[in-house]
Amino acid sequence: MDQIIGLALAAGCLLFTLSLPLGGSSFAMTLRRWAGVLLLLAIGPSLFFGVLKQAAVSPAMSGSAGSGAGAVDVLAGIGGFVLLSFGAYVALRIRSRMGGQKRDAMGDYFRQKSSGKRLVEREEGEDRNFPF
Repeated sequence: MDQIIGLALAAGCLLFTLSLPLGGSSFAMTLRRWAGVLLLLAIGPSLFFGVLKQAAVSPAMSGSAGSGAGAVDVLAGIGGFVLLSFGAYVALRIRSRMGGQKRDAMGDYFRQKSSGKRLVEREEGEDRNFPF
């Protein structure tokens, strides 16, 4: 199992590194997707088995072997992550509804004038047609 995880991590890092010089081409994006899949395949089972191992060790360490306290801790952790992700989703949904139009600094900058310069404010009494 350790070898598979190590190979998946190495292959994912290699594919990601190979995709960097290719820029935004479709081939580079495909390489990045496969790198992400390999990294998830490497980290996912490791995380899952680590949680299971911790659940199996927890009851023995607490002195109540057979009470199932480790399984309750794991389920509480998973439930906490579910609640946290639901809260984040709700917060993003509220933020998107309250935001109105999306504005960014570069868009405001380019809307000023095509050259990016600001108009000069003149005083009221000046003749605007006089060149000097």
